[in-house]
Amino acid sequence: GFQVEDVSIGRSGGAWRLLSRPTPGTVNAPAASLGLVTGQESPQTAASLDWSALAAWPGTLAFYMPVANLESICRCLTDAGRAADTPAAVVQWAGTARQRVATGTLADIAEKARRAGLEPPAIALVGEVVSLREQIEWFQRRPLFGQRIAVTRAPDQAAQLAEALEELGAAVIECPLIAIDPPADATALRQAVANLGRFHWIVFTSVNAVEAFFAAVVDAGADARALAGCKLCCIGPATGRRLEQFGLRCDLQPVEAGTAALAEAMAAAMAKNLSGARVLVPRSDIAPPDLPEALTARGAHVTAVEAYRTRTDPAAAEALRRLLEAGEVDWITFTSPSTVAGMLSAVDARSLRARPVRLASIGLVTSAALRRAGLEPTVEAREHTVPGLVDAIVAACRRAREG
Repeated sequence: GFQVEDVSIGRSGGAWRLLSRPTPGTVNAPAASLGLVTGQESPQTAASLDWSALAAWPGTLAFYMPVANLESICRCLTDAGRAADTPAAVVQWAGTARQRVATGTLADIAEKARRAGLEPPAIALVGEVVSLREQIEWFQRRPLFGQRIAVTRAPDQAAQLAEALEELGAAVIECPLIAIDPPADATALRQAVANLGRFHWIVFTSVNAVEAFFAAVVDAGADARALAGCKLCCIGPATGRRLEQFGLRCDLQPVEAGTAALAEAMAAAMAKNLSGARVLVPRSDIAPPDLPEALTARGAHVTAVEAYRTRTDPAAAEALRRLLEAGEVDWITFTSPSTVAGMLSAVDARSLRARPVRLASIGLVTSAALRRAGLEPTVEAREHTVPGLVDAIVAACRRAREG
């Protein structure tokens, strides 16, 4: 905390100034006190500030929006008695993933900020605390600092990924390439829910499938007890965790993702034989036929119903295309084949290959969708989850810094 005593606040020339005198006998640590000063005073109106008091300030001075008048500010401080070798810094876009910093002294900080190309919005700091930057600076040392990462998930599912990336220093660009809508015709889903007792297995291939299915269960006036005779299979830990939030645990979760692994795991769970097993697969309208086909080939009777629709958002796809053309994206994250399709609706794969942008895939199925388009994922999550995807990006950035 800061202890500020004998504070006087005045207003002059449309700018606030905060001045404080230290208590006699106190020890002034580099950041024991803080003065907030306008940086907008022009050389013609700078006399309205008490430069003698500012030059004698024992702690840190922070000048807001000082870029245009930085040279004048430094000159006024030194003319009023502040040592020219006093540490100083200019911080552009402070506290964001776009932060840039120039450090120096009152004698040269204006020139250093100019050479660094620092522009508003910015803040200038003057005082000994600047000399401690190398010891206490942590913000720009975060593993993803400055990385511009496009998150392409649907808006209601993007928060977990976006927050994790931002916490690690990334500048997140939300480009929700897909949106999740109710099925165009829910008749088949309602009929399946009304006859759950006839199914041996229900296979959930995504979090969206779990949510859409249980919305239909609730709409039917039923609850989890209606699934008492069914075994539940989930692809991926995230889908399993979402199922647990409805009070149910999956009976089977294949170690490997993908259609073949799921069919193998289900067959193994039924002593290598799916013959006669009745399997319900609630899924997206654009889900490929490979899973029902693989299960049917093993003798299962599969009922695949449209539980939700996956729609490409043309505006988001076009926005991503413009960002890529402007060179403002370092990474694109893909959490499903539908996000790949959404990108390709506006972005040509050949032009993307010619750019330095990196592609992060959440797992095998999503990677396969990228490769079908002729795009090789830069990283693929070992654990096919959002935390796994973040870990893969962090590891790649660490290798790039070290290599």
